[in-house]
Amino acid sequence: MNKKLIKAAIDMRKMSCSPYSNYRVGAAVETQSGEIIGGCNIESSSYGLTCCAERVALYSPISKGIIISNQWLYRLKTVECHAEPVGK
Repeated sequence: MNKKLIKAAIDMRKMSCSPYSNYRVGAAVETQSGEIIGGCNIESSSYGLTCCAERVALYSPISKGIIISNQWLYRLKTVECHAEPVGK
């Protein structure tokens, strides 16, 4: 368990933009250089523009040419219910 990744995912929940669901999610990944990059869910009134925290955490370093390590992607939510990570 990587405590730094978990803390980053917890902290990213505060950045969530979820005015419609109030479902705050944070995620974090570690780069090859050891940098931890987080992401949060972002909702839009146009549902197609909504983006999950996992994608934000993964797309951010990739869009900057940063290589992600083989570390786990951590995802945390504030709502107490069963939910699986989003993905296709």
